[in-house]
Amino acid sequence: MARGTDIVVTRLTSSGGLAASTYLGGSGTDGLVPYDRTSTVRQLPQNYGDAFRGDVLTDAAGNIYVASVTSSTNFPVTSGSFGSSSRGGPSDAVVLKLPAALNTLTWGGYLGGNAADAAYSLQLDASNNVYVTGGTLSPNFPATSGALLTSAQGNVDGFVARIAANGSSIQKATYLGTSSYDQSYFLQLGADGGVYLLGQTMGAWPVTAGAYSNLGSHQFIQKLSADLDQRLLSTVFGSGRGTIDISPTAFLVDQCDRVYVCGWGGNNNLGVYTTGTFLFNGYTHGLPVTANAVRGTPDTPGRGSDFYLAQFAPGLTRLLYGTYYGNADLNSSGDHVDGGTSRFDPRGVAYSAVCSCSNYSSFPVPAGAYTYSTTNNSSNCNNAAFKLNFEPQSATVGLDQTVCASAAAVALTGTPSGGVWTGPGVTGSLMAGYVFTPSAALVGVQTLTYTLAGVIPVCTATGQQRITVVAVGPAVLSALPPTYCLQPGSNPAPVALVGSPAGGVFSGPGVTDNQFSPAVAGPGQHTISYTLSAGTPCASTATRVVTVVQATAGP
Repeated sequence: MARGTDIVVTRLTSSGGLAASTYLGGSGTDGLVPYDRTSTVRQLPQNYGDAFRGDVLTDAAGNIYVASVTSSTNFPVTSGSFGSSSRGGPSDAVVLKLPAALNTLTWGGYLGGNAADAAYSLQLDASNNVYVTGGTLSPNFPATSGALLTSAQGNVDGFVARIAANGSSIQKATYLGTSSYDQSYFLQLGADGGVYLLGQTMGAWPVTAGAYSNLGSHQFIQKLSADLDQRLLSTVFGSGRGTIDISPTAFLVDQCDRVYVCGWGGNNNLGVYTTGTFLFNGYTHGLPVTANAVRGTPDTPGRGSDFYLAQFAPGLTRLLYGTYYGNADLNSSGDHVDGGTSRFDPRGVAYSAVCSCSNYSSFPVPAGAYTYSTTNNSSNCNNAAFKLNFEPQSATVGLDQTVCASAAAVALTGTPSGGVWTGPGVTGSLMAGYVFTPSAALVGVQTLTYTLAGVIPVCTATGQQRITVVAVGPAVLSALPPTYCLQPGSNPAPVALVGSPAGGVFSGPGVTDNQFSPAVAGPGQHTISYTLSAGTPCASTATRVVTVVQATAGP
């Protein structure tokens, strides 16, 4: 390291030992996005901590891939790669592949144009082609023919590129943006190979039909085709106040195409940079939250310096979950991240290492959680870590219910919407809606199933609702002799009771199951009943009155 900074890649064993480690860099500054706070020239960093962005991941064979930035013209790239020489400007993005031993450079190259460029996030497709995204100010970024946007849009733009698995070429590349500031910070691949992107925009970002959105907001999520030539989904989310609310720190598209976002905003992203080249970013107040949020309000009413986490349904059709998290003390200077990347695991569990400030100890620690310390032992900031499980939502249906066989059709509803109902007596369609029509043929318990088809079988969610159909009268009790005589030493035999429709219950003095015993009933007038659907709104009862007399003994 002659001067400036170098990139360091380190691999640890599962027990925390050092397996391999190496420097990567040239004679300039590597791994830091350049920023000059005395300059009024437009620059890539737009949030506190942006200088430290970058990404690293591994493939199934243990090879290591890095996305970062360099200001070195002699950065160690490989001959024959997609970018074997610097394109100029204050910085270039770099994308690299190394073996697990970190003892050689498999391939590496510069990515960018003749102005500032930086790479922030990368992912591998099924063939180990590398998708990478970041920010650019270059008017000659190497966008490919037929891409979604082949020319710079103005101000800072985002970019996405697909690099061949052997590092030899840029297969596809496109700009992302509007005529205003735009930057893409994270990239994920969907189950169908589509390319999802998370970033910030100050322009009129497109919103596709049917997508959940918060109009007037300036965080974007977009999905492009694998060839980067079509916009498949696009939306904006946030407070709707016309400012950027959060600096993104983590992004995930899970195997079911649910989309997860994590970021922070507030005091530490406001007014820190005095030259005017940074955006005047907003507070976290007004971000969309759900009823089951861990915390439903920001730490300061009307403002807020918090972490924000959200989950969106497949297709970006609705907000499944939204919550604030962090220090709740009104006097705190604000939770934040000093650069770097947090992670979601494949199940949608968020892992974040963060900074909690101002010598306050109100950062939330759940009861029973493992804790190194619940006290901020610094006079200023302390590192804090949290893990949040989104527990992806399953299909939800209405409560079980009981209806009469003659009742009107029952409307069936399930959430999220878009599922299919099946089962006895179910008719309808997605467009018209589904109903269950009770009838005498369906008397009994009917189990109906609501199915939300997933992009793969493991993502299919089901819910079941049970509807009990009860018979409807009128109940009929067959005629009985009006009088029974009890003789001394000889009583009449029990009488069989007959009711219709079948399935009802006989009751009254002297009644056992479906028989009436005059001797058990004893002398007097008795009412014998036959009841259908007892205890329900469909109950119907038929009765017969009989008289039992006691004969007297002769002389």
